[in-house]
Amino acid sequence: MDFKDYYSVLGLTKSAKPEEIKKAYRTLAQKYHPDKNPGDAKAEEKFKEINEANQVLSDPQNKEKYDRLGSSWNTHSHQGSAESPFDWQAWQNRGSTRNDFSQFSGGSGFSDFFETIFNGNGAGQRTTRPQRTTSELQATISFQQAYSGCTLKLTTGGKQREIRLKPGIKDGQTINIPSGQGHDIHVKVQVKPDPVFTMHGSDLEADLSVQLYTALLGGQVNFKTLKGTVAVKIAPETKPGTKLRLKGFGMPIHGKDQEFGDLFLMVDIEFPEQLSEEEKTLISSLAALRS
Repeated sequence: MDFKDYYSVLGLTKSAKPEEIKKAYRTLAQKYHPDKNPGDAKAEEKFKEINEANQVLSDPQNKEKYDRLGSSWNTHSHQGSAESPFDWQAWQNRGSTRNDFSQFSGGSGFSDFFETIFNGNGAGQRTTRPQRTTSELQATISFQQAYSGCTLKLTTGGKQREIRLKPGIKDGQTINIPSGQGHDIHVKVQVKPDPVFTMHGSDLEADLSVQLYTALLGGQVNFKTLKGTVAVKIAPETKPGTKLRLKGFGMPIHGKDQEFGDLFLMVDIEFPEQLSEEEKTLISSLAALRS
């Protein structure tokens, strides 16, 4: 069983003061909170590790016990051998009472190191942890709901729950919802395709129809974005397939307020149809000038 360096987990040294421990914990917990990192297993594991470190270092009695262990571990653990390993049971019973942290984890969620030292389990023993169960659900939403955010009503275990999806949710993204009762809900979100926009991460792509004369001479074209209609400037002699970027007109960046991706418009030249005789004569004259 590996030693847990809780000071290193919080980015601190052993001389850290209580207010420094508190500040470091809050900063890291906010950064790695599951709500800000949906579907990120590494962030979830880091959040658990941060919480565990705080449970020890923020409590004076357990911090004192942990600091004594650091000295004992360095003195004995690395000098041990298969025949004479570090005696966890003997150390755990030295001048310290048991601490029951099950109230924080529902009987699970902490490392073996933590359980051994602070929940009174001897070396080589493991806490019997209740198995967590999981419900896998799917939810289909519209493109506009993905853009604006929405509330889903889901039924699981015979109970109806309301789940708020933040703006910018992506197709195929899974939202993990811990219930705190040994049962987690994983919701995989499917976003319906949109006839105008194609999503690439937080960026969007769409076609922009431009009349031939506007493409040749320049001008502007109105385009209806998800934020509203905007006037798009067309430079003279714009070629088909030209990509125009509208910064900040893409999808909301999931979990970040008022931050958006970009919208890329692909220019599609719209050629005139059913030309009049006068138009044909003018175009013929233009062709003669270019020959």
